Amino acid sequence: MNISMPKRRYANGSLGFSLQILFALLLLTVLTGQAFAANCTATYTQTSTGGSSNYTLTSGQSLKIASGTYTGTVEFGSGASICVETGATFTPGNLNNVAGTLTNYGTANLQTFSYNSGTVIDNYGTLSFTGGLNTNGATTFRNRANATMTMANSFQLGNNSTFINDGLLTTSQDFNTQNGTTLTNNYRMEVNGNFNPDGKFDNYGRVYATAFMNINANSDVSNYCALVSNGGFNNNSPLMDNLGTILITTATGTPTGVWQNNQPFHNGSSAKIAGKDFFNNSTFTGGGAMIFSGDTRNQGAFTGNSASDKINFYDETQTGSQFFDVQSPLPTNIERIAFARPIVLDAPSACSTSYKNFAAPLCPIPGQSVSDVSGNAATVKSSSGTITSPNLATGALTAANTTASTTTNSAKIPSTNGAHITLDLGQTIPANSSLILSLAQDTSTSKVSILFSADNTTFTSVGTYGASGTLGSSATLDKLARITVTVPAGGVRYVRFLRVASLFWVDGVAYSQVCINTPTSSDFGDAPATYGNASHSLVTGIKLGTNAPDSESASQPTHNASGDGADEDGAPKAPSNSSITRFPLLKQNDTSYSSTFSVTNTTGTAGKLYGWIDFDKNGTFEADEATSVNVPTGANNSSVTLNWSSIPADIKPGTSFIRLRLTTDTAVTTSTPTGSASNGEVEDFPIAIALNLPPNSPSVSVTKGTTPTSCTTTVFSDNFNDLTGGQYFAENRPGATPIRNWVASGGGADTRNRTDNMHNATHGTSIYMDSEASSAYFSSHIRYAQCRQ
Repeated sequence: MNISMPKRRYANGSLGFSLQILFALLLLTVLTGQAFAANCTATYTQTSTGGSSNYTLTSGQSLKIASGTYTGTVEFGSGASICVETGATFTPGNLNNVAGTLTNYGTANLQTFSYNSGTVIDNYGTLSFTGGLNTNGATTFRNRANATMTMANSFQLGNNSTFINDGLLTTSQDFNTQNGTTLTNNYRMEVNGNFNPDGKFDNYGRVYATAFMNINANSDVSNYCALVSNGGFNNNSPLMDNLGTILITTATGTPTGVWQNNQPFHNGSSAKIAGKDFFNNSTFTGGGAMIFSGDTRNQGAFTGNSASDKINFYDETQTGSQFFDVQSPLPTNIERIAFARPIVLDAPSACSTSYKNFAAPLCPIPGQSVSDVSGNAATVKSSSGTITSPNLATGALTAANTTASTTTNSAKIPSTNGAHITLDLGQTIPANSSLILSLAQDTSTSKVSILFSADNTTFTSVGTYGASGTLGSSATLDKLARITVTVPAGGVRYVRFLRVASLFWVDGVAYSQVCINTPTSSDFGDAPATYGNASHSLVTGIKLGTNAPDSESASQPTHNASGDGADEDGAPKAPSNSSITRFPLLKQNDTSYSSTFSVTNTTGTAGKLYGWIDFDKNGTFEADEATSVNVPTGANNSSVTLNWSSIPADIKPGTSFIRLRLTTDTAVTTSTPTGSASNGEVEDFPIAIALNLPPNSPSVSVTKGTTPTSCTTTVFSDNFNDLTGGQYFAENRPGATPIRNWVASGGGADTRNRTDNMHNATHGTSIYMDSEASSAYFSSHIRYAQCRQ
């Protein structure tokens, strides 16, 4: 798929020692991308080892803070420079007439100073603006990779100024830029307030605003990665290009706020936008996908790139058959297909490598497909309330069933509202790894909420433990018990235990990190995106059907699970045409269901075939919709039967989907329809859930028009426009291939049931059905409804 942009965008011993030093410097250059970036290496006119001496620096003069803590006053004129060495601290009482260059490799704490035209702040270490930050004229700020910059108050980048962020930038209040400024973010900006750009802004990392995100009228914005807001998004710029992700969400992942557009807006073909309410008051063009859950109003031109590159707008609370709750004028080149809502750690392909490594961490050893790494919480990152013996929550876990004690093994969370302890694992543990938590209740009502975070900013609850806890409770009070939690998408580094009720013991956290890469030698599922990604590394000797799984680089979700090609042949076939998949009839009133499948397992290890059917048609595969059957080693194109012995009561009629996963990987269970497996194959298929018609039902008739009568409820609707013409699907027709999940039976070799584009100009693709040479029926749209009176 092409990413389109408007045309307006362009975008001997001593010798040996010397050689060692040279090699070290060259290596440093390669690893960091900059020579001599480890410390202050130039010749300086003044050197300080700490203290409060005062300095006057004019053009060409320089000061090196070599060690200690400096607290004096510096006259810091144009052309002067200050360098803070690694390990030194620069906390000046005053900086006067600031117009020079400050380079920090250590720690710098800057109070409320004014920064005049020509000032350069270049941070390689830790720099904090502890007071107000005023800029007068063209200034330059640079926060380098692995550096941290914090701002205690609101910040405004003044006219003609430049800010480049390659590290972690955190503000306690708003972040604003004026017209004529240039802001480039290549990693993370965490804004605890509003984000209001009004100049040139290019984003290759993530900007996270806890309040509102307002793109002002003079902005020229290109978002290649992720913009996240907890309050809302408002565009007033005619130069707004989204080629990444824009997400409006609460910190816990609930859609919130309004996405509003008031000027021409361009969305790339792979871009995503998600939120609660959608208001478009201007021109919206491009492609990509959008998903909203509340009020959706289109009151401007809304046009996709083309019939083959449409905008996918998915309103989760759709009004009738409309794309928007209010739509005037009508949109063009638009479709509605369910897809997975993006998350705060979404990392589109155009994001910087540093941000992608943060958002989707790789295995610790590059090129290693599976690695087992174990460890424990390294430090206490933060806490609230009076935590007793907090450091006992770090390090190795105590044996299960040991009595909890603040003297020997556990921290204790008090019975006060908001009390919590946050543990730092020391590294990001990738998704699908396992965390073991060692905890104990102090009383029968004790309860904690367990929250995970990859960045110590956004925490997501994974459940509760204790009284009526979703993750379980202690069998015996004050006795340490262990629970295992799977790491969700995005990974986890910080684990927070938040008191819900009474006191609670925390012994610690252990992780068993299992990283599974999914390179090009993997097989992926192809069900619609809402069902999530499943992948299996390609290993000989284990497969579904007769065809070995093919190699793919990514999941290929399609509306009818048809993106994975001819290797999808493990499901049962029609007796007279092996190219047609035909499952046994599944009816809405069935309480059990079974189907046979073809499997091969010659790996030398016993495996299992898992199956999920989305009985309630909610777009996800769930544990109560799953079953499994053993597949012994030695099976060679053998038949096995999956039995769903108890179908959930909320089964719904219509087209749904089934997922099959064959593997010897014990990490796959009936609770894991998604994720990676070390071998095997995954196949997805559509499956029909038939409406059971009682014997005394009135006859079913075909009526003209697409509007149901008042008593009907639409069960199935299809306009066939995604199909190509001339495709035969009759059972006995030579060369026939199935369409949708239809069961075509009967008829002779000359039966002409097929797709047709005869009237494409007015009706799109149609379905032509006949009985040999007569009784033709030609339809461009079929709606199947039921009537309950």
